[in-house]
Formats: sequence, structure tokens, C-alpha cells
Amino acid sequence: MNKDVFKMEIKNSTDYPIIHFWGAWHDPCIAQHPELQHIVNKYKDNGKFKFVGRAVNDKFATWKQYLEKHVYTYENYICENRDYPNLRIELGIYSFPRYVIVNTKKNKVVRSNFQIDQLRDILNTL
Repeated sequence: MNKDVFKMEIKNSTDYPIIHFWGAWHDPCIAQHPELQHIVNKYKDNGKFKFVGRAVNDKFATWKQYLEKHVYTYENYICENRDYPNLRIELGIYSFPRYVIVNTKKNKVVRSNFQIDQLRDILNTL
């Protein structure tokens, strides 16, 4: 899947997709999943937001096993470097976990490079 297909997935999803870039190999990412699920539950009925997890630098089997053991109600995909070789650079993703909020109406990144404890406040301003 190329970057244009990824952009179309996001564009057609909602006003503000919140994309969580994470790795099953990264303990700080894993530690944030319960809090992220609480936030997803709080905003699930708000039609403006869609939460999507994108696992990066994971082996498919490791990623799949993790998600089989930990059930989350938001969508999760693996984002393999061969499919998106420049996506991390384009979105400024240099560390994990990373959250990116996109405004699909303006076709631009609204926020990135923030901590999960800031996410609720950010969503309340959108």
C-alpha cells in the first residue's frame, strides 16, 4: 500500500483521524494502550474523531499475537516500512509512541508530537 492509499484511507474516515504510531516491541507504547482505550471509549460517539493504531517496525506475527491477547476497540494496522518508506519522515515521526491528528477538511496535520496526557485537552478544542 502506498502513501496515496494511506492518505485516502485517512481522508475518507472522519474529520479528525487520531493516528497512534506504536510498536509491540516498545514498552512505553504498550503502557499507553489502556489510557488510549479510555480516551477512545469517551469519544467513540463523537462523529468527528476516528482512532487508528499503526504499528511500526513490527514483525507481522509479533503484532498479530499482541493484538490477539489485547483487545482494543479502535482499528489497528501494521505499517511496514516497505509500504510507507517516507511516511515517518513526512509526518515527523522520530520516536514512539507518536500521535498525529489530521484535519481531513484542510488536508493537513493539526497536531503531532504530544503526550497522551494532552490528548483529551486537544480533542476538546477541535
